[in-house]
Amino acid sequence: MGSDNYTFVEKMRLLSNKLDYFENNRVVIENDLLSIDRTSSRVKVDRYLKNIDLFFKKITFKLSIINIGELYMVNNKLFIKVKVEKDINGTYTDNSNFKKNLIRFLEIQIFPKKNEFKIVSIYTTVLVDEVAKRKKEEEIKYLRKWWNKLSLDWKSELREQIKISRITPTDKQLIKISNISDLFIANNKNIISLEPIKNFTKLKSFYLYKTSVMSLEPLKNLKNLRILYFYDTKISNLKYINKLKKLKYLSFYKTEVDDLDALKELRNIHTIYFQNTKVKDISSLGNMRNLKEIYCHDTEIEDLSPLKNLNKLRYLNCKNTKVKDISILSGLKNLEVIIFENTKVNSLDSLKNLKRLKIINCKNTEISEENIEKFKKRFPDVKVNF
Repeated sequence: MGSDNYTFVEKMRLLSNKLDYFENNRVVIENDLLSIDRTSSRVKVDRYLKNIDLFFKKITFKLSIINIGELYMVNNKLFIKVKVEKDINGTYTDNSNFKKNLIRFLEIQIFPKKNEFKIVSIYTTVLVDEVAKRKKEEEIKYLRKWWNKLSLDWKSELREQIKISRITPTDKQLIKISNISDLFIANNKNIISLEPIKNFTKLKSFYLYKTSVMSLEPLKNLKNLRILYFYDTKISNLKYINKLKKLKYLSFYKTEVDDLDALKELRNIHTIYFQNTKVKDISSLGNMRNLKEIYCHDTEIEDLSPLKNLNKLRYLNCKNTKVKDISILSGLKNLEVIIFENTKVNSLDSLKNLKRLKIINCKNTEISEENIEKFKKRFPDVKVNF
């Protein structure tokens, strides 16, 4: 518009076709030419283009993308925010120079089906509060829909978690429920699925006690889970928790689980309980080098050899199992407590080099009284229950 390279007719043609770029003739744009038109910080596009033609010989506009944000949804509409640098360089009709460098934030609506987009807003600052407000509105809408679909039992359990008496939670209470970090569900056989908490991404500890839950699948994306406890449920396998890398404490018993294979990649676990299960093979525990406590009593295990490299192990309870040989424990220098009552173990000799050992429980084993007395005499600081 400000160039001498175009005729008046060509410039008018550009003006007449400007609506190809704007939704309608009511659109206003930022008046970044305030030095020559101080009437308003925003002007209609007609006036903006005419100012260029009146006051400039030549002018260029350059937008450089600095950053593209993540896609987000507001009322089922897809948006993205883009940070740009805007450079304006022009020459006035009196040959003086005009320069401006501006940072702007574009809010762009995406239309995937049409393969189109529309700039809906341009901000001079990041409207964090506005974006947060929209996200919160969308979150409340989602949570309200989620809540309305819950069973009465789940509603009752979740109301109990945050100690609210009203039947329908407020918006604030809904957000509080969704942000729960510790959850305890117990003594409710009508709880059959964990699907309602699949998006509780802030959950850190979860206790499930005497329910009819059959699958852990809804927990698979709860990446912040540190503690998982389930007892007296219908859960039969662990395969869906193999991605919970932050898990540190795992306890399950009186369940149908008989395979630990899903645990081999969970190397941050330091305590594991799986007593009163049908587990027989503990080879997966060999990869879990941070294990400090293992409670595997009342199971089908026979072989402790997978534990040979667990140098951090301090506590082992393998009573009421088919274990016969504990010699593999001789290299576990940090072992403090070992319980193997009601087993076929026949000697304490392999424990003689464990300098930190404090307690041995070997009731009802095949260890002779002579062997026990000899051990006690040599290691008087170790308490031996037999």
